[in-house]
Amino acid sequence: VQRCEIPLEVYGTKRLLLYEDLIFFKVSADKFVGINRLGEVVKIFTAENYSFGEDYCFDKNNDILMLASDKRQASIDDCVILLDRETMEVTELVDLGDLLPEYKVKCDGVQDWISLNCISLVEGNRLLVSGDKTDTIIKIRRLYNDPRIAFMVGDSEEFKGTPYTTMFAQEDNEF
Repeated sequence: VQRCEIPLEVYGTKRLLLYEDLIFFKVSADKFVGINRLGEVVKIFTAENYSFGEDYCFDKNNDILMLASDKRQASIDDCVILLDRETMEVTELVDLGDLLPEYKVKCDGVQDWISLNCISLVEGNRLLVSGDKTDTIIKIRRLYNDPRIAFMVGDSEEFKGTPYTTMFAQEDNEF
């Protein structure tokens, strides 16, 4: 027995988020929804200035942290936004172009210069994101108030010639 039809507009969704009696998921680059147990769409999130990215997760308040692209910029897949479940407001929390400006310039106008593709909240206000183009995991601290890079994991050679090579975690030993 089919109780509902999932309202996907473009392609399959990567993740489902469950909160109380709602399931949240991405429908398209411009729409994110919450459906109830009956399959009824009860929340529709849109963001005039952002395209929704590949991945999302809950934050400490069970609002939605999402990778995104700012439509007002030439670059793509380099922002983290917050979707408030109650007010349905969208707030930009992080623009990696602001945290890694010298590296972005080094990429010489490449549109998907970092291509964020995975997001995970740790320790309440710290965020892990992965950059597909750089094969780098980036830990961001103070997510909600003046975000900063805590450290990065990956090959620092990609960032050679920028001040970010010192931000890479160092090996303690081999395993």
